Amino acid sequence: MRKSLFIIIMGALFFSCNKNNEKINNEENSEVGCCKHLSSSASFSVVDNQGNDLLSPFNEKFDPKNIKIYYKDKNNKLELFDRPNLAEPKGFTFIAPEKEGQKYLINVFINSLYIEDKISHTVIDLGYKKYEIKSEFSVTTNAIVLQKIYVDNKLMNFQNNRIVTIVE
Repeated sequence: MRKSLFIIIMGALFFSCNKNNEKINNEENSEVGCCKHLSSSASFSVVDNQGNDLLSPFNEKFDPKNIKIYYKDKNNKLELFDRPNLAEPKGFTFIAPEKEGQKYLINVFINSLYIEDKISHTVIDLGYKKYEIKSEFSVTTNAIVLQKIYVDNKLMNFQNNRIVTIVE
């Protein structure tokens, strides 16, 4: 029994290490690990200069069915977010206000597939207007965390509640 246990343990050790005991890297030289924390979503409200909610169903120009999310790939080509196997296949959730006085929100899954020099680009298309979202991430061996958001090259404040208000 002891001999069998020894063989099993040694076999596990043999298969868990590579020949030179080096870290195994993917094509972008970030360490491949078991579990990576990903925090890459942000919520957006859109208002006019008077504070009117432009994502409201009462806005004639806006229809939530027309929202599209695009990711810019490494060649700067726009890729429509359309993944039918996911719970949110279009890359966003539309959130109605819970209390009077709150705004409608779009929670967007920011591009974390194509991060280059800690920056990615996402386009939010509301059907009547598009917004270019530039995102800055903190990237470590075990986490990718959204740190800053720029909307049409303007740095936005979103650190406290992760809600960005866009004023048209």
